[in-house]
Amino acid sequence: MRVARRIIGTMVLFAGAVVIGNASFSRAAVNACGEQSEMCAEEPAKGIVPANGLPGRAEVAVVDPARVQTGDLVRANYTLTLEDGSLVTTTNAAVAHDKGHVRSVAYRDAANFVPAGFVAGGPSDLPGISDALAGMSPGGRKRVDLPFAKGFGPVDEAKKVVFPRTRALPRTVSINAEEYVKNFKSFPVAGKEVPLTPYFPGRVKEVGEQAVQLDLLVKDGDTFTESFGTVTAKIAGDEVALTVNPRVGDMFELQSQSGQQSGRIVSVAGDTFTVDFNHPLAGKNLILEVEVVSLVKGGELRQVKLPWLEDHDAALVAAGKENKPVVLVLYASWCGWSKRLLNETFDSPLIKDLRDRFIWAKIDSDKNKEYKTRYAQAGFPVIVLLRPDGSEAARVDGFRDAAGMADVLNSMLGPS
Repeated sequence: MRVARRIIGTMVLFAGAVVIGNASFSRAAVNACGEQSEMCAEEPAKGIVPANGLPGRAEVAVVDPARVQTGDLVRANYTLTLEDGSLVTTTNAAVAHDKGHVRSVAYRDAANFVPAGFVAGGPSDLPGISDALAGMSPGGRKRVDLPFAKGFGPVDEAKKVVFPRTRALPRTVSINAEEYVKNFKSFPVAGKEVPLTPYFPGRVKEVGEQAVQLDLLVKDGDTFTESFGTVTAKIAGDEVALTVNPRVGDMFELQSQSGQQSGRIVSVAGDTFTVDFNHPLAGKNLILEVEVVSLVKGGELRQVKLPWLEDHDAALVAAGKENKPVVLVLYASWCGWSKRLLNETFDSPLIKDLRDRFIWAKIDSDKNKEYKTRYAQAGFPVIVLLRPDGSEAARVDGFRDAAGMADVLNSMLGPS
């Protein structure tokens, strides 16, 4: 995980993050616990969750087996477009690959061109789908016109943020000794080089009882390539000035105290550049076309429990015997994100519907540390996806909601 630290009021670059003011540019993992702490000891705040797995008050409703109701698992095909027909996303491969179909700036391919799963009445990244599904039956089709307020919201001028292009660093930086050990997983030794910044290393100059002095190993004029442009270093006396040369139209990621955001660079003017963190389709009206393919009533899945194994080796044996991939959850009993993952995400109908497609294993790797070491685990929780032969296929660091986890699992399974 890429981390950023502000040391004694000075801007310092650490392993993939550029800190400017109280924000940092990085691709850091979020929603995860590090070492045991008071912050992670309790579950993160969430709404009341009734038996149907959806926030709010649980209400008794007459079950209609033929129609979609709150809490039901629905698989549906959909196509989302702008009013002018520009494609946003679709589960229809023919539509997605039609070269005559204009794609919007926010177009994204579906994980697989198969019917997508939704929990009726639950949250979804697809605008309007929850309301559209209500009352529909398998085989039914519907078109819904979505005003921008029900789509990606209005354009918020406050989300257009101006950043300085240049920030200065001292050529010799001072880091608290504990911070050094925490970030570089080793004790400081004079002359040792460490990845102090995403662009150039630092060399330990002096080691004191409380602090470590490091020299930045950078040359005047060095240029580094970023996903959004280039960064150029210029040495001036005791400082190194880093100047961003951004490309208009490229995506820009911001890691701040409020979380990670992605925006698009919309302008460069002199010593500043502007990033628009509004959704690319903010202020745009949408059209959603949906077709229900299948329906499983929520009551049927509510009683289903995932067959968790708590023996790592037994899970691998079962995977080989049944030729199934393994979902291995490495968690800590004190970690709130681990609790949410096991009690919310894996209790969702979206995940329970995949019950027979995987071998399910969970290990408290905080107590059984050999697995934390074996899988190079840095925080909690971690979900490791293993092939039937036990080799690692993919992993997820930190918490994922049910929809996000279902996407990951379905991607591993491929088209059914």
